[in-house]
Amino acid sequence: MVLSDIEQDVGGHHVYGSLEEVSDKYKYSHRDFNFYRRLLDLFAKGQDLSLLADTKRATGNGWDLDKWKLVPIAHRMYVEQPDIKWYIFLEADAYMGWPNLLDLLSKFDPDKPWYLGATHVYGDVAFAHGGMGYIISNGAMRMLDTIWNPQNIAR
Repeated sequence: MVLSDIEQDVGGHHVYGSLEEVSDKYKYSHRDFNFYRRLLDLFAKGQDLSLLADTKRATGNGWDLDKWKLVPIAHRMYVEQPDIKWYIFLEADAYMGWPNLLDLLSKFDPDKPWYLGATHVYGDVAFAHGGMGYIISNGAMRMLDTIWNPQNIAR
């Protein structure tokens, strides 16, 4: 399953939106979504999204969005595929050595709560760092799902 900031089809693959479960109240007023709103505007106009790298019109950046979308992405993955042993999250520019990863994961019990990966602190918020990739066990996803609700996203 591929998720991104904008739902669209790319090269015959459907890319799901990662911010659907975040309240419009935040998406259309909170400063963390300035970049997202500019992205939507360019996309709606059929313009090249790489223009965001060259313009000062979009204050903020993709990092501002990460703290809003990582938990909703994890929740959606769990709802769509609740029986997966390991949930692997990678950014588009990440590389994974699959034989080594599979060997490593064989040493852990996926029914126990495991988070394998880096943590990034942005302001006063600590979150999973997708740039290096991270892995969440089924046991940890079950725990995460018990606290899932839109109020927790907002908080």
